[in-house]
Order: sequence, then C-alpha cells, then structure tokens
Amino acid sequence: MLDLIWLSPARGDKDANGRIVLGVECEWGGPDAVWFDFSKLLYIRAARKLLICCLAPKTLQSSIRQFEKDIIDAGGLESQEKYIVINFGDQQAEYWWCELPEPVKFRKGLRASY
Repeated sequence: MLDLIWLSPARGDKDANGRIVLGVECEWGGPDAVWFDFSKLLYIRAARKLLICCLAPKTLQSSIRQFEKDIIDAGGLESQEKYIVINFGDQQAEYWWCELPEPVKFRKGLRASY
C-alpha cells in the first residue's frame, strides 16, 4: 500500500467508499528503493500522485526518464492524472510534474534552496 492516501467521500452515501484524490509515496533510500515506491503509484487510480525523495541531481535526471517510460508501459494514458515528484537534494528542493494524457514528459517546476 501507499504511505498516504486522501479520499474523497462517495456522493450521497456516507458509508460507501470514495475515490483516491491523492496518493503519496515517500522514500529516502537509493535509486532502486525510489523506483520501487514510484512503481506503486502506477497501480492506483488517483487524480494526483506524489513521490517525495532525496536523490543526487544526476540520479534524479535518469530516474525521471525512467518514470516516464514506466508510465507509458503501465498504460492508462487516457486518464486525467498528474504525477508530482519533489526531490530534496543537497540544500535544494526541486519540483517535477507530468500531467496525463500524453505526451508523457516531466516538466521541471520550482526549485528552492534551504
């Protein structure tokens, strides 16, 4: 399962299951552990999917390219999902996002030093 999920309640029935609006995975390990956690996000239906990690800049770049390939391989590109990656590097945080449907391409967002 994921580290965190946010549910939106089902309409009209307080006892019914809702839908996942946010799925979150957080991994502070190496590239293989980060990839494993990202792959879990591919198997859920959620409007937003967030990965929080801590990778070196070069490793992050290659991981982002691999995430793009994994999204394509998983299919479901007609969905309206948004993948978000926040990486906490050495004194710098970066934000990447990819909004489906195609093309599957992560875009670099904000960068902040701390």
